[in-house]
Amino acid sequence: MVDVPVSGFFLPTKNVAGTDVYVDFMKKAYTLHNASSMTVDTSCAAAHKGQEWHCMFAPFSMLHMKTPVFPLQSMYDSWQMGNEYFINVPQDSVCANNGPANCSSSQIKDVNKFGASLIAMMQSGLGPNRSSGAFVHSCWTHCLAYTSQGLDSQGLIQDVSMQQAVTAWYNSPTTQSKNVHVDCTLSGSHKCNPTCPA
Repeated sequence: MVDVPVSGFFLPTKNVAGTDVYVDFMKKAYTLHNASSMTVDTSCAAAHKGQEWHCMFAPFSMLHMKTPVFPLQSMYDSWQMGNEYFINVPQDSVCANNGPANCSSSQIKDVNKFGASLIAMMQSGLGPNRSSGAFVHSCWTHCLAYTSQGLDSQGLIQDVSMQQAVTAWYNSPTTQSKNVHVDCTLSGSHKCNPTCPA
């Protein structure tokens, strides 16, 4: 058994203004839904005693997974940009909702910090399971893998598609270093990967 999650690697991060908006929302969701160690991974819950809500976030829960995992994720996930990172920051809403062509150079720096944080947390989460891998593209999208173009011809990393990366990993899951694909970072207000959708 393996796990190939699509666009589910959400960061426990503050918004660009330094406020814990999304983290606070997830804490409340944990309480509202009466989540417990029966809902989240028990070893993760034990590691975060008193703060079990951490286990609702992939960077924490992945550390306890025994199943090999291969996330398909955008480092600039459009849902996270608008609903997590730039939430409650009206002056950044055009950038968040319309992509890098609508972002200032200062916003691009912030977005690249978010992307770098996502990559670092994902690589840390993959660490315990040497047979895991990842495909982290730079397209300003959410769930790109759910489209046939996304699997085959969009978001390519060094001419490798998501489908090719997953297939190679599935057929040879023991070499994590060869199975972690990380795309370019944004430069200026332009996408860095020409295969990303417009």
